[in-house]
Amino acid sequence: MSLTEQVSKAQVKNILAKLKAGKTITKNEQAMVAAYDANALPELTLEEVAKHFGVSRPAVLRWKRAMAKDGLPWNNLEVIQTWRDKKAEQTTPSEINAVRKQKLEREVKRLDLRIAEDEGRLIDKRMVYEVGVRAISTWCAELDALVGDLPGQIAGLPEADIQPRLRARIELLKSNCKKTFQEFE
Repeated sequence: MSLTEQVSKAQVKNILAKLKAGKTITKNEQAMVAAYDANALPELTLEEVAKHFGVSRPAVLRWKRAMAKDGLPWNNLEVIQTWRDKKAEQTTPSEINAVRKQKLEREVKRLDLRIAEDEGRLIDKRMVYEVGVRAISTWCAELDALVGDLPGQIAGLPEADIQPRLRARIELLKSNCKKTFQEFE
C-alpha cells in the first residue's frame, strides 16, 4: 500500500470515528469518504449495468468510456445514474428530436428503395452494365461487318443506289441493337 493510500485510509478512519462520536462532518470530509469508498469497490461489469438500466451492452460501453473521460469511477450504480441524469439535462429536446427525425428520414428512404425494387422500378446496376456491354458489342460487330462487306456490295453502283443500301444496313444495325435491349425488359 502506497503512502498516499495509507494516509487516505487513516483520514477515513478518523472521519468515521468522528461520525460514531455523533459529530458532523464537512463537505470535504464527505467527499473524502465517498472517494475512498469508490476506490474500494470493484468495477461493475458491463452486463450488470446493462441489466440494471435495461439497455444494451454497447450503450453501456459508450457510457463507461464517456465517464472515464470525465474521471468518474465505474463501480457505483448511483454514480452512473447521476451521470446519466446530468447528461439528460444537458441534451435539449430539440437535439433529440433532430436526431430522431434524421433517423426516421433514413428509414423512410431505405423502405422507399426496397418498395421501388419490389415493384420493379429499380434496375440492378450489374444488369445495366451487361446490357450496355451487349449493345456496344452488337454495334461494334455490325459496324465491322458494314465496313467489311458493304464496299463490295456498292462498288460500281451509282450514288442513287448506294444511299438506300447504306440506309438498309443502318436500319438493320438499329434493330439488332433494339433486340439486345428488349431481351432485358
